[in-house]
Amino acid sequence: MIESVLTWMDRVNLEFDIHPKRVLDVGSKDRNGKIGARKQFPDSEYLGVDMEKGPNVDMIADVYQLEDYFPQGHFDAVLSMHLLEHVAFFWKVLEQIKYVLSDHGYLYISAPGFGYPKHNYPSDYWRVTQEAMIEVLMQGYDVISIEDAKSTYHKHPIINCLGVKR
Repeated sequence: MIESVLTWMDRVNLEFDIHPKRVLDVGSKDRNGKIGARKQFPDSEYLGVDMEKGPNVDMIADVYQLEDYFPQGHFDAVLSMHLLEHVAFFWKVLEQIKYVLSDHGYLYISAPGFGYPKHNYPSDYWRVTQEAMIEVLMQGYDVISIEDAKSTYHKHPIINCLGVKR
């Protein structure tokens, strides 16, 4: 995971006093040798899911079918850190996230902005603006934090956003 994203998560967790009981990290596989977000939630039951086995993956799951694995409202926080650009139908994944997230639960999204280079895994479909983050990806959530940031090493644009489910 991008180190600047982890720093942002630490900051918003402290600022908003966020201590979820259950955290779901969708697309959790460590692909660049960096630790995942597990340490940002030390007192939480943290579950990392991805499409294949690997570091920081506790369970293999299809993000298009989260309702097949978890009951409605099961998680108090869901993390989508640089996942949505890799799924062709991001709106379907967001519907599944909303299903497994509790009322007033927290949705953390980090996604590349325009200027971030193409990076297939397995494909790369999307880039976002702050407007798209708020009006499209965070539809049904109250946005309590949004920021333009840069990736740690290459300094490419990313957008971090935290919303509370209405």
